[in-house]
Amino acid sequence: MAPVKITAPSITSSNDEEGNFVVKWREVNGASSYNIYIDGAQYAYDVTELEYTFMDCPDYTGKEVSVRAVDIYGRTSVFSNGVIYKNTLPKPVMDVTIISNIDFHFNW
Repeated sequence: MAPVKITAPSITSSNDEEGNFVVKWREVNGASSYNIYIDGAQYAYDVTELEYTFMDCPDYTGKEVSVRAVDIYGRTSVFSNGVIYKNTLPKPVMDVTIISNIDFHFNW
């Protein structure tokens, strides 16, 4: 009996409240972990969650992120669809303190 091929995950992307880039996918039947790629080069491996957050990363803006499912024997799926890495900074919150008619302070 031929080994069963695992399918590639379908990924989506977003940015969290801190501006970090997040990729998410649904569980792939037969997968024990997932590998993350940036422009085809492996970035992270043995990811067991169904999402990955890029935190404190160099600027990968414009690069393609994809995922491959991995089964217990180390066989990988083909690459998932690609999403373009976008890192957004959170909008600053500004606070104004009025000291007098001509003096005020901005904090953010």
